[in-house]
Amino acid sequence: MGRIKRAVRYYKRHGLTKTVDKTFRVLFKSKWKYEDVTFEELQRERRVRFPYAPKLSVLIPMYRTPVEYFRELLDAFQGQTYGNWELCLADGSGMDTEAYYEVLSRQKKDSRIKYKRLESNDGISGNTNQALDMATGDYVVLCDHDDMITPDAFFRIVEALNADRSIDTIYTDEDKVDMTGKKHFDPTFKPDYNIDYFRAGNYICHMFVTRREIAEKVRFKSEYDGAQDFDFIFRCAENSKVIHHIPRILYHWRCHVDSTAMNPQSKAYAYEAGEKAVRDHLARCGVKAKVARDKKRPGYVKVLYLRDDVPSVTVVTTKKIRSEVIEGIDYPKFDVVYAEEYTPAGLNRVLDQIHGEYVLFIDDRMSSLPPKVIRHLVGPLCRDDLSGSFAKVYAKNNTLFSAGAVIGMYHAFGMAFCGVDRKVDVLGMRLTVPQDMSASDLTCAMFRTEDLKKTQGFDETMRLPYAGVDMFLQIHAITKKMFISLPYVVGKIDYADGLDYGVSISEDLEQRELFAEKWKEVIEAGDPAYNMNFEIKRTDYYPRRKSILIKKGIIEN
Repeated sequence: MGRIKRAVRYYKRHGLTKTVDKTFRVLFKSKWKYEDVTFEELQRERRVRFPYAPKLSVLIPMYRTPVEYFRELLDAFQGQTYGNWELCLADGSGMDTEAYYEVLSRQKKDSRIKYKRLESNDGISGNTNQALDMATGDYVVLCDHDDMITPDAFFRIVEALNADRSIDTIYTDEDKVDMTGKKHFDPTFKPDYNIDYFRAGNYICHMFVTRREIAEKVRFKSEYDGAQDFDFIFRCAENSKVIHHIPRILYHWRCHVDSTAMNPQSKAYAYEAGEKAVRDHLARCGVKAKVARDKKRPGYVKVLYLRDDVPSVTVVTTKKIRSEVIEGIDYPKFDVVYAEEYTPAGLNRVLDQIHGEYVLFIDDRMSSLPPKVIRHLVGPLCRDDLSGSFAKVYAKNNTLFSAGAVIGMYHAFGMAFCGVDRKVDVLGMRLTVPQDMSASDLTCAMFRTEDLKKTQGFDETMRLPYAGVDMFLQIHAITKKMFISLPYVVGKIDYADGLDYGVSISEDLEQRELFAEKWKEVIEAGDPAYNMNFEIKRTDYYPRRKSILIKKGIIEN
């Protein structure tokens, strides 16, 4: 009864949207459980001798660090199952602290702990640069002075480096812990390197590792203080050829009441610095775009890509579509090709009629699209690192119908967040900020015409949406590039319920088997835009009950 009363009070104060969102988050957190690495596994790791044993230099800027948290952090380092590391502590406290005396005590027994008392406090960037100057390792690791890491963190990093010596940069999954360090919550299971998702906000965060020569080249810049890690990671990524993601929680972010981890409103200056980091990154990459903070979602940034040219676009649909949908499109250079039917065979018969530089497929059941749908979808495709773009579409009851597909769900694919209510902001803002995805359906999707015509056409042994997702994978096999989801391009379709659409896809066993056989290797490799710590028999990015390192590919639940 107490919970019900609290929920009613919350609803009266914050309204329906935030109440639904909070309920989702509470349910999300209540089911997931962090599992420590077993003693037996840690003992096994201690016996491993890697062929390549790089030194890891951990950079920690200190400022009047609470000694109780600092002791826990030092214990975590000294308890690592991989031993070739050094701790580079740059202390800008300007006074003797309990943490200082703790360091002196530890240094007597462990020469890997290096400490420098700074003459002045130069801010977090300046102090971190001082720690970087102390580093002698092959790779540097970023860590805050009061957070925690798992005892196998360094082992997992070096394990990845031995599997692929070309790796320049690594990041891992993370969660949050309360002030006691005992309660784990808000796990962040991340995609593999996803540039558009990262441009929207710093999803990489912790733990972050990069080659020392890259770190020394880019260094930390004080003008980004508050978002210095965001800027630093951008510039490290720009100088990295291979960026590797470890899908395992190796870092625990301790939450203070005034921390951005717990209270996103507490550091408005950090969001201003984050906006600047994104804008400057895009300028260095030669990408024209408008950048602005997302005022509704603290910590996130809106990027609207601009292009100087006005490329031609061919719209493909059927004459069943509402005339106002096509007539409402505001774009100077587009033509329309009408297929007899919106099926793989019908679409194949009109492929030779597509003459625009880009092609936009629009499901003939669409009831509304924004007037600037073509401008928005074609904008990001000025970049040569993308193969296409697609919109977010809702069903008649305002549940999500289409916003991208996850390869591997249901041993074939599933439509991400299918059936989620329009008013809900899902965790990680995965429905409200752009991100790169492996595929979508053909509800409202754009490709380069030249890429489309290199494919074998739509697979007529499949029905839609399977044949649509198949086309995305055909194009990806040719270009090796991802597709951008644009959630600010919102349409509506004459379909009763988005959840029913998702269920119908998962229950079509014949089509699932056909798709799974054709794309077996792709499915087994795992979807780089997903994280296999999420369930594969749900479409809402729900975490598995236990946080474990999972081999990419199909995992039985």
